[in-house]
Amino acid sequence: MKKRIASFASTLLTLSLLLKKLSLAVLILAMFLLGIGGCNSCFRAELHDYIFQIIYDGNGHNYGSDSNGFGDRWSTTSTYVETVRGQVDLARTGYDFMGWSIDPLSTTSQYVEGDTIILQWAINPSIILYAVWIPNMA
Repeated sequence: MKKRIASFASTLLTLSLLLKKLSLAVLILAMFLLGIGGCNSCFRAELHDYIFQIIYDGNGHNYGSDSNGFGDRWSTTSTYVETVRGQVDLARTGYDFMGWSIDPLSTTSQYVEGDTIILQWAINPSIILYAVWIPNMA
C-alpha cells in the first residue's frame, strides 16, 4: 500500500510540475499576443506585424561592436526600408573600412552609409551586411 501511495504522490507531483510549466507557457504566449510585459521589444509583435532582420557583421574586425541590436526590425507593412549605417566604432588593425557588402569576401562595397535597402517580406525578409575592409597602405 505504501508503494502505491508513493507512486501516486510521485505521479501527482509530476503532473503538478507539468501544469505549472504549461501555465507559464500560456501566460508568456498571452503576454506576447497582447503586447504586454516588462521588455519593450520582447512583446511588441501583434498579429499583423512583420519582422525583418538586418545583421551588420564586422567581418574580421578587432574593435567595436558589429551587432545592431539583435538585428530585428518591426513593421506593420510587408516592406521595410533600412538606412545603412556607417562604420560607427568598428576597426580592423591595418585596414580601412570601405562600406558594406552581402558577400563576406568582397573587396568592393555595395552599400555605404546613408544608402537605403528595401526588404520585401515575401522575397528577402533578412539580410547580412558584411564590412568591407581593404589593406591600409600607410
